[in-house]
This record gives sequence, C-alpha cells and structure tokens, in this order.
Amino acid sequence: MGRTALMEASSFGRYGVVKRLLEAGAEVNVADNQKMTALMLATMEGRVSVAKLLIDWKADVNASDAEGITSLMLAGNEGRTEIARMLIEHGAKVNWQSKSGSTALMEAASEGRTDTVQLLLEADADPFFQIY
Repeated sequence: MGRTALMEASSFGRYGVVKRLLEAGAEVNVADNQKMTALMLATMEGRVSVAKLLIDWKADVNASDAEGITSLMLAGNEGRTEIARMLIEHGAKVNWQSKSGSTALMEAASEGRTDTVQLLLEADADPFFQIY
C-alpha cells in the first residue's frame, strides 16, 4: 500500500490539512508498504506541530517500520529533540531495538545529536546496549 493523503500532508507539515483529514476520519495509524506511519514521516521532517497533533489523535508512538525503526529512533537520528520529548512523554519505548539492534540513543549518538542524546539519557536510555 502506498502513502495516504494524511501521510503526505504530515510529511510536508500541512497542519490544517492533517487536522481536517483526521476530523474526516482518516486513520491515524495506517502504514505504507514500508510500514511507515504519518507520525514517522512528520518526525523525520521535523514537523513538530503536526507530530503533536497526530499524537493527540492517538498515533501509536511505538509503531515500527519494516526494519523495526520507531518514531523515537527517527527523532534520534534526525536530532528532533522536541519531538523526541513528546514521544517519550506519551510512552515511547526508549530502549526499543530495531531489527539491526540499533536504539534511539545509538541513532542520536551516531549523528552527533548532543541535545537528543542528553534527553534520551535523562529518560533512562541504556548506553550499554550493543548492536547484534
């Protein structure tokens, strides 16, 4: 399955469109053929207000794509500290490991995202996890 209008609007940060689509009944947790959700796309692109809206509409903060990557891991990789904070506050699993064994902390550390690393450590991310 390809991307939906909600996914496209989320990726491009179209808050008003996302809100209207959700109000019209768009499924907040639908995933594309790579198992990416609207929340993951908004996170990757740093669309803070859209990510918050999706979370408010009960987007699954722990959904993972075909590789086991979650929104929090994407936030770590991209240095989206504000979104990472929202995800953690709404129950994102800080120590989730992808199929390759990576975690949000590993993603943030590998990209030099100091603020995101600090946030994840404060949220009890385990610095001793190892990739499989």
